[in-house]
Amino acid sequence: LTHVDLVLGDAPGSFLLTIEGERTDVAPANARSRMTIPLRFRSS
Repeated sequence: LTHVDLVLGDAPGSFLLTIEGERTDVAPANARSRMTIPLRFRSS
């Protein structure tokens, strides 16, 4: 992993998780990869 970021979303209890890294199974020119995951936490 090269970078992990968690920021507040627009709605209460929502967040955006971004994970960046470099893949080891492809050529270096194509190795950068990013995944963005929306999260929502609700109280019960």
